[in-house]
Amino acid sequence: MMEPEASYTYTTFSQGEWLRNQLLKWGTIIFVIGCFLLLVTYLTRRWGFERTYSQTLIIALFCTNQQGEMVIYPEGYAPHSLRYHVRLTLPNGESDEFECSLALFQQLREGMRGCAVCKGNQLLAFYPDADRMSG
Repeated sequence: MMEPEASYTYTTFSQGEWLRNQLLKWGTIIFVIGCFLLLVTYLTRRWGFERTYSQTLIIALFCTNQQGEMVIYPEGYAPHSLRYHVRLTLPNGESDEFECSLALFQQLREGMRGCAVCKGNQLLAFYPDADRMSG
């Protein structure tokens, strides 16, 4: 008995289809890696070692709403709906921005000098210099 001959069909991709498939595959991989890194950065922004900076200067205090827009006058907003930010000049001359709580934000003033305690991008405490408080 004779076996039926197997017929094989080969699909050949044109160069354009192959390139499109490669771009789609690599684009998807890059997108997934980017989403993962963004998620890791967002979730770990308050992690890290506690750092203390002496001789820091508060150069700006501001709030942002839930859309990320800067709020100049926060009186019309519910306190829990805002994020509070402090920009500090560090001892090495660099400027960095930190988030802080409402209670700490209300105690700070621009131009204050002192010791800042930070963890990740969070300002945990600020101790003003005693010699700069009077006057």
